[in-house]
Amino acid sequence: MNRTTIAVSKKLHQELLLEKERLKAKTMEETIEKILTEYRKLKRILTVLEIIEKNKTEKKINLKEFLEDRRKWSTPRKFY
Repeated sequence: MNRTTIAVSKKLHQELLLEKERLKAKTMEETIEKILTEYRKLKRILTVLEIIEKNKTEKKINLKEFLEDRRKWSTPRKFY
């Protein structure tokens, strides 16, 4: 595994340490991975909500119809 060192401000480092405690992560790498996973999850949720809102304003489609239409969904991407 390759390691990367990144210079960050003291304030950001303190915030990362607090997140590490909150997430109960053992390493900083694990902390960052959990933060990114949480971010991706929230981003997908936000995208779905935006699509629902757009469809409501354009077509007045209801949530049930939207969920039945599987073409609207895309698989989440994994970044390595």
